[in-house]
Amino acid sequence: MRVEPLTLSTNQKMILDLIRRNDQITRSEISKLSGLTAGAITQNCKELSYLGLIREGEKNKGHRGQPSLPLLINEKGAIAVGISFSMGFIDLTVLNLKGESIVTTRQPHDEAQPFSKTLEQVQQLIELTLKSNFLNHARMIGVGYSVSGFMMDGIHRHCVEPLKHWRTLNLETEFQKNVDAPTWVENNVNAAALGEFYSGQWNKASSMAFIEMGHGFGGGVIIDSKLMPGFSRNAGEIGGFSPTGIRPSFTSLNNELHKQGLTIDPINADHPAVNQWLTNIRDTVSLATLSCINWIDPEVIVFGGKMPKDILGKVVDSFKEDYAREFEAYPTSRAPEIVVSEFGEAISAKGAAMLPIYHTLWLK
Repeated sequence: MRVEPLTLSTNQKMILDLIRRNDQITRSEISKLSGLTAGAITQNCKELSYLGLIREGEKNKGHRGQPSLPLLINEKGAIAVGISFSMGFIDLTVLNLKGESIVTTRQPHDEAQPFSKTLEQVQQLIELTLKSNFLNHARMIGVGYSVSGFMMDGIHRHCVEPLKHWRTLNLETEFQKNVDAPTWVENNVNAAALGEFYSGQWNKASSMAFIEMGHGFGGGVIIDSKLMPGFSRNAGEIGGFSPTGIRPSFTSLNNELHKQGLTIDPINADHPAVNQWLTNIRDTVSLATLSCINWIDPEVIVFGGKMPKDILGKVVDSFKEDYAREFEAYPTSRAPEIVVSEFGEAISAKGAAMLPIYHTLWLK
């Protein structure tokens, strides 16, 4: 199935973003916020409606005169597919236009197999998932891929050790050739940051830092609703913040527990071994978080990734004293909200699926 790229104007993207941020909004309110003329709004909204991206809600009867029709994002207007590679698995998520997951599935993945076999597996997984969920005729904006590893030269990615044979490949080119649809590839943490930011929970925010504790320790940054990839597309590579040499990652906790004959699932978050690991990584997390606050000044910092939510909560609690002292010194400064993501490990594939939506609808 060939998917033609969807191209929108800057004004159309601005109107869509205003609708997204406000859940629903009238044309007159859009005019006040955007500075566009009534005629321009009418024409652009007509085109967006024709494309199936927006719809009219119920009449607003709370105002005098002719009731106005609010505009909403049409969540059924299109879909996007996300593929994420985790240890031993391929995860697939399909999102609607509001960033809500409508299909999620997982399939074992032999990381040592030739890359061509992985391409075949991905292609078949996408086709089967869309067909079995009656989505094969739905409008698909594109496919996003979430891959671990930093960029080496702007083209090649230093993938994790099990996927080291991918390091010589131009993944964006290879994935683009595999499925006949617009394709984007991003670092798993940057993708997760987009998935979290555009999940619908943060519509009033314009900036966020996402700190992932999964295979490694990394961050993604959103400023003015845009992903900040950095000069080398490696912004957020905070794994070097390790004064103790112990990285605050799911992998490092798992390794520490294995040394004691324990496993992370199941384990009580209050187990002495977990508390000792928390003590060991506390300074690293505190340094990374406070540096982020001072350099970026985000509205919210979200901790997420493969790490169990209850342990992530204890990670945040572990540096609250440092956090409080920081803002005692600057009493007029607004402290960002620090929370644990609700999406867990699923945020990686969700973020991958957000890549086509972000680049097509939201990035101006």
